[in-house]
Amino acid sequence: MLSTIPRKDDDAWSPEARNNVGVAPMPEGPSGSAFTFVGGSNLQMFKSSENKDAAWELIKFLSQDSTQEAYANLMGFFPARLRPQEQAAKEDANYQSFYEAIQDGRTYAPIPQWGQIETAYRTRFGNILDAAAGQGKEDYSPDEVANELEEAQKEADGLLAQEAG
Repeated sequence: MLSTIPRKDDDAWSPEARNNVGVAPMPEGPSGSAFTFVGGSNLQMFKSSENKDAAWELIKFLSQDSTQEAYANLMGFFPARLRPQEQAAKEDANYQSFYEAIQDGRTYAPIPQWGQIETAYRTRFGNILDAAAGQGKEDYSPDEVANELEEAQKEADGLLAQEAG
């Protein structure tokens, strides 16, 4: 999202929003803790690869700080490598907030259903934000928020049950 702020072709931002966006830490939950999810894509080579040397050279190239920094800038992501993360944090207060948050970040065990679960949560959180902005199918209310979160949990539980069953 931060990468869209300076874009003149992105008309989703009002001037007021564009000038007042900032990144803040996740609020603490009932346990008194807040954790940032840290994850992304991985590079790999199959054991059966017929071009292991070329594949390894590509992985080394894609893993370089400069390549990761260029990719992050192009895609509007936070860099995956430490040195580019530190550099981004020095140059921009919003990226500094990301950098601080990931220092105690957590990863989760990979599961096949993650993409579908992430989509379910993204959809439900989007519904909540739409309702809060007055653009949703329902009016914003604590009951609507609870309903959307319960539905997201049901969808995620259903997807996880498929793997267990």
